[in-house]
Amino acid sequence: PLNELGEIVIGQGLGTTNIVGFLNQDQIPVDSQGRFVLVGINPEYVLPQGCTPQQFQTIHDSLVTQNKRLVLKLPYSDNLVWNTGVSVNVSYINVDLNWCKITSGIISGALFTFTGTLATAYGQSLARFGNGELVGPGKANVSSVAMLFDGNPAGGNGSSRFRIEGVVIHDFGVGRKEGNGSYLQTWYGGEIYDCGVGIWSPTGMNDSYENPHFYGTKIFNNDVGIQVDSGHYNFTNCAIDYNKKQIVVSNN
Repeated sequence: PLNELGEIVIGQGLGTTNIVGFLNQDQIPVDSQGRFVLVGINPEYVLPQGCTPQQFQTIHDSLVTQNKRLVLKLPYSDNLVWNTGVSVNVSYINVDLNWCKITSGIISGALFTFTGTLATAYGQSLARFGNGELVGPGKANVSSVAMLFDGNPAGGNGSSRFRIEGVVIHDFGVGRKEGNGSYLQTWYGGEIYDCGVGIWSPTGMNDSYENPHFYGTKIFNNDVGIQVDSGHYNFTNCAIDYNKKQIVVSNN
């Protein structure tokens, strides 16, 4: 377990003082399959400074296979450049971007893809993603996506019900895009701007579209603010402003 400074806690007394120490990489506890093993009850795993998408995904996947529910926390206010996307299983994992800025070099595909694998989505409203900035490769790259909600194309509950809080997105082809199993997420605050399409709900998705809702989000300066080809959205006290096209609705 780690304390608030990212130090490994190797003992704890009855008072408020922890005993901390440092382990070499070959001393980090793993199981027989080489997976990270968490000890103690600290609900956060602080990722290393300069965290790569490969490090993020390896640790994430290891925790999911152990059925661990906890927070993956990026190092405070880091500036990262990721050229590979990652997936987040919201059945288990919260992500605290921790004031980081992540710049995506992905020309085609998503920086973050959200999935969900438990048999039922009940309880996924405990999961949260937020508190950071996602910068794209430029809106001219129309296939670049900041956040894709594509739960499980083969079936399953998908990335429904969880919360997105305080995320700033800009300079992507698409800011937020719905996939399969995407519904009932709650999005608080944040900004989506300078994208080709700020928020897009395409047609043809399976088990999607039911009432994703936004509170106080600013969606502005995009070519298209909101595009709804199927499904619907719910906006409360949001600003949809100065987009070349504010809202485009078809087949609905």
